[in-house]
Amino acid sequence: MEHDLRPVNVIRAELARAKDQLAGLGCDSVGAALDFARHRVMCLAEELRASEDAAQGLAETVALKWIHRYAGMQAARVW
Repeated sequence: MEHDLRPVNVIRAELARAKDQLAGLGCDSVGAALDFARHRVMCLAEELRASEDAAQGLAETVALKWIHRYAGMQAARVW
């Protein structure tokens, strides 16, 4: 997992604010502000996907470690 990823909940909150700001600009808006707002939403969505993927990978790694540990404990009890 990359160490520079922010927590998923922080990114989700920021993405929600960015989407609200984009919606607040209105459909008749043009120019740099609209382009920046769209770009910000896209970047945050990509960051969220990366952070969620990393969190999922970490959860799977931890689960596998516990499964192996538990299986090892059960095998030791059989003998």
